[in-house]
Amino acid sequence: LAPAETDAEARYPALTYENLNFTQGGRFRVCWAAEPTTNHSLYDTDAGEIVAQGPEIGRVFFGTKNQPTTLSLQGTALTDSSRILIINGDQACGSADAESPDVLRTGGAAPSVDSRVDPNTRRLITFVTFPGIVVDGQGEYRVCWSATEAEPSAFIVDVGTLNIMAPNPVPSITAVVDQVFTVEVTGTLSKNNRIMFLRIPDDETREAPEFQYSVSCGVDSQDATYFTSAPGEPATPDAANPFAADLLQYEDIVINTPGRYKLCWSAYAAPIASFFTVDLGGELTEDIQSAACADPQSVECQTALNDFGIVTVLGPLTDIHPPNDVSGVVSGDVASPFNFDLMGVLLSAENSLAVLPSGTECGTANHSADVALVTAVPDCNEVISQCILEFAGVVASAVGEYDVCWSSLSETVATAADYTRPVGSLSVFGPLGDVTFPSGSAPVVTQAFGLELEGFGLRGGETGSFIRVIEITGEDFLCAQEGEVLAPVNGPDAAPANQVSADGSSVSFTGLTGSIPGRYGVCWSASGAESTFNWPVGSIDVIGPYTGIEISNAVATLPFDVVVDGWGLSSANRIIITPDECGEAVSAASTIVAETVVSRLVPEQAAPVQWAITEVILPTSETDFALVVPGHAFATGDVVRVSGFAGGEWPALLTGEFTVTVVDADTLSPDGVDATSETLGTPDLTAAVVGWPTLGHPLVF
Repeated sequence: LAPAETDAEARYPALTYENLNFTQGGRFRVCWAAEPTTNHSLYDTDAGEIVAQGPEIGRVFFGTKNQPTTLSLQGTALTDSSRILIINGDQACGSADAESPDVLRTGGAAPSVDSRVDPNTRRLITFVTFPGIVVDGQGEYRVCWSATEAEPSAFIVDVGTLNIMAPNPVPSITAVVDQVFTVEVTGTLSKNNRIMFLRIPDDETREAPEFQYSVSCGVDSQDATYFTSAPGEPATPDAANPFAADLLQYEDIVINTPGRYKLCWSAYAAPIASFFTVDLGGELTEDIQSAACADPQSVECQTALNDFGIVTVLGPLTDIHPPNDVSGVVSGDVASPFNFDLMGVLLSAENSLAVLPSGTECGTANHSADVALVTAVPDCNEVISQCILEFAGVVASAVGEYDVCWSSLSETVATAADYTRPVGSLSVFGPLGDVTFPSGSAPVVTQAFGLELEGFGLRGGETGSFIRVIEITGEDFLCAQEGEVLAPVNGPDAAPANQVSADGSSVSFTGLTGSIPGRYGVCWSASGAESTFNWPVGSIDVIGPYTGIEISNAVATLPFDVVVDGWGLSSANRIIITPDECGEAVSAASTIVAETVVSRLVPEQAAPVQWAITEVILPTSETDFALVVPGHAFATGDVVRVSGFAGGEWPALLTGEFTVTVVDADTLSPDGVDATSETLGTPDLTAAVVGWPTLGHPLVF
């Protein structure tokens, strides 16, 4: 610096250095040289110290739009007379026209002052704090300082920048429960910013006049239990400075509870609810005043109010349940269609369920073919985004317990891995196998008999197990066909199961009678209603002769034959010829065909009803598959009926009618049976038999 002109005649002339201008406050040493020079080492005389009142410069401040911000300046000799001027970032401090219309208030004229000693320099540092600054804008602003209240042109010290951060309203998002999604926020932002999710009560709407939900940004806290992965530090793609970004991406968010969530924003990384004051839905003023909100509770108004700042997480809110009973347990039977509902957020007919055998983990298997589902019909309340999926006419073909899993995708698109959401279970009860006879022998015409059924979840009484027994009149038996019904019949005089095991694994029926010999199908129902006997549980043979025998060529004292037609007749059967009623004590006039004349009692054309299968001969390179049936009466080409196999896959392989090739007197081979599979398992031959398919061979006495 060059001094001003001096008085050359003065004995001790004074040097005056005028118009010094300090750009920041601080303490400065005054160094002197005898003559002008740019060699700093020659300024080796310490002429003293200048204390420049003012703040340090180069500061960077941050604030939030429309939120009180506190600015604290540090410097030298600062007093409560200090003032700051906040101007637009593209203006210069000291300009006469510098202004910022966005600044709403500066928190009062006089700042607070504090001083402390810097432990490193041992110098006194002064702090002035300006609280309550509110800026109704966003972006970069400039902070200018003056030692006293003055015109804008006097605020010549450029302290630094004030970055007012603010997010733009975020368009509402739809996510899927348990699936990853991203929230993008634009505006004047920093990687220090955070977002918070506040779950809105399920049945809540925006009520006039404020149109706000009961959860509030800056008041309520985020519930961590709703998250599998909560939002954290955002990504700042393409930002040169991550602390001055215009796009934030909050990635890898996973919410485990469906519902509607309000989005709140904070300029700070600290997870303190009171910091999250900004509602990312923006201002509702224009929405409330729009034509759509002439009726505040209309779907149009509520939808318009939720266009921004809401994350709707699609998915089930409940487990499957009976219609109109959210807490109920779903069960049905194999004979009848049944219904159930699923309630949730934004559920649709595009969603699908996988019904899996109990114990199968969701996401590991596809839907079981044992339960046939129909396309669900959604019933939705659009105001609160809740829907009920109504599954009507569900049909199960196998009894047991099932777990149910949900996917947001349709069944034509979803894979096993998409069914990850458990939504409860269902029980399908009913018979597991065919009927059996407690007595161990087939029923005889006109004689009462009983039946037993094994199954799962079987019940008795008025709401349990009923059977209907129908005469088989064709080759294919259908439970829906018309036919002769054994007593008890369906209807007011029908009897349900008489006895039920404690664990529901079996039921028994007694008091059945067959008035006509023949083969009958047995159909099961859980209710006994007329149209519900849809489940076949096997067949029974009622053994006995047909009535109406007439013998017109018998001559006294001469032998004659009696031909008895019937069903399931055998050589053990007997007849008596009497003028009395059958079943009464015979009179002297009766002709008894008794065992004393055995040679005339054995039916000449009779055949046993069926033969036991004692062994299975598996196929080899030298032998065909065969069954050991000691003493059978079949010839090659006969059609036989095989039943009673158990164990592994044998019942499916060898149940029904087959044409046979006779190997020898004790062995025969069913044609067309492939017994080479390694998964057949071990056969259980306890009840395995082979017999004539019609059981309709006559007896000749």
